[in-house]
Amino acid sequence: KHEVILFHTYDKEKELEFYEAEIEKLREKMYWLQRDIDVNNIIQIVAQDDYVEVVTDGRKYLKKETMAYLEKALPTNVFSRVHRSHIININHINKIEKYGKESYAVILKDGSSANISKSRIKDLKEQLGI
Repeated sequence: KHEVILFHTYDKEKELEFYEAEIEKLREKMYWLQRDIDVNNIIQIVAQDDYVEVVTDGRKYLKKETMAYLEKALPTNVFSRVHRSHIININHINKIEKYGKESYAVILKDGSSANISKSRIKDLKEQLGI
């Protein structure tokens, strides 16, 4: 019976390069939020297949990003995911309308609207204090 012993050599430089590359990837991902778009000007974010459409006061930006990533990256005291395809800036809410028996939609100040999923209405109301 033979025993195989593997020795792993620790290379501090390679580890440092790896982490620097990971940090750079994160910087690139957040670049558009930090530089191109003032987060406070975002009205809503809408899923578009493998992309998201970021809607601001006067422009729309199409970015290759996931809704799940943005939901975690954006400030939770300002943004709320109201549907699998919509994240909204709660400061741009005009009103919440009930339609049908258990269905809700949020009407934003720019006149656009988004359906609120049944599973997310409670969280939105709590976030708004209503």
